[in-house]
Amino acid sequence: MSDSVPAPQKRLHVVVGIPDPDNCPICRAHFPDPATKIFSDPEVGEVLVQVLSLGEILRCPCPLCTHARGEAIEE
Repeated sequence: MSDSVPAPQKRLHVVVGIPDPDNCPICRAHFPDPATKIFSDPEVGEVLVQVLSLGEILRCPCPLCTHARGEAIEE
């Protein structure tokens, strides 16, 4: 029996606050997206949650996805 855990096929991308597509490369790459879920929290403000497939992560140029790719290669 193997103790290895399969790599996730999807990851969550979470933005807390107001997306800034003009100045943020992460926001520019991911928003607006109709699949993004928007929640409102009285303490932190807007919370946007987006599920990214492995294919989307592999194609995305934003720093968040680039970092995730680097972590996956190191494992």
